[in-house]
Amino acid sequence: MRPRLLEELKEDELMNPLSGVLVKEMDDFSKELTKLKDKPDKAKQLIADTVKKYGLRHVAMTVPLDEYQLQKDDKFDPEKDKDDLKKLREEYLESQGGTKDLTRFSNLLLKDLKAPYEPKEFHRTRGDVYLVWQTEFVKAREYKSLAEARQKVEDAWYLEEARILARKQVEEWSAKARRWQSSLSVGEVEKRLREESKQDGFTLRDAARLVKPPLDPTDRKYAPYTPPASLVPYPRPNLVDQLVKQLKDKGDSMVLSDKPERVYYVAVLETRDDQENLAGFVKVLEATPDNDTLWSDHFLPARRRDFEKMVIKQLRLDAGATLNDDGDYVLPEGIRERGADNREGD
Repeated sequence: MRPRLLEELKEDELMNPLSGVLVKEMDDFSKELTKLKDKPDKAKQLIADTVKKYGLRHVAMTVPLDEYQLQKDDKFDPEKDKDDLKKLREEYLESQGGTKDLTRFSNLLLKDLKAPYEPKEFHRTRGDVYLVWQTEFVKAREYKSLAEARQKVEDAWYLEEARILARKQVEEWSAKARRWQSSLSVGEVEKRLREESKQDGFTLRDAARLVKPPLDPTDRKYAPYTPPASLVPYPRPNLVDQLVKQLKDKGDSMVLSDKPERVYYVAVLETRDDQENLAGFVKVLEATPDNDTLWSDHFLPARRRDFEKMVIKQLRLDAGATLNDDGDYVLPEGIRERGADNREGD
């Protein structure tokens, strides 16, 4: 299911003398709009009257957009020149601490909005107030005949075949990179990969499982690293975890894909800093637990998960189960089909 129309209201100026009033008015408007969820004509009239009364910015989605279009496209209406989708996306991500995780924006529109005319509110750091809501759900169209669906089936088949060929090619390049590793510098390996792939390549800097918010380095709240959307538009959730686990030494390489498995990458490790000097680390934790979330939000939950996993593993061993090194059951060959082609998981 996808929302056909998305509408958005915004308090346009923080210093507007009506700003304090507008916050209350937007709250009242949200409550009134929810009451009209079964009366679309009256809901639309309320929207029009409110926009006119307070001079608010109001944009609408005029065609259905899926998850990846919401993360990538610039316009709600492809026939218009305004980059209103891009602007709203950037403003929402700013309100979430400057995150680069585009899935948060698509989830807001496709998952968090549960029913027509039930608004969700968010605030930008400079004080602007936004309301977003759906006006209608549009189910994916069901094809009435095999002839009608044939082209879609063929497209899907060609895409799957293209994935197989693309992965095979990047695995060959990754194998070459491993062979070159012993005799060439990292820079020379990357140069040869660019020449063979005819791609410019790019560098991900300061990649780590947890990083400080980019907009405010003094903020002691940490978040997972997200690569720049201009370089990796649709990263897998476990991208950094794969890089950290598999790339140990300078020049190591591996194959990665984006989330929809449309783009494959050969990753080569240029440098790695495992922070073996813990002096700086201890300094970071001096403010814990009051002012620093590194321990309370990340290390402590991870420690608890590790303990729970250890207990479960021991209970399984005591019960006589055959386990692998990770504590998971060892199943007979052929039972686990998913992931048999060695693709990365989410």
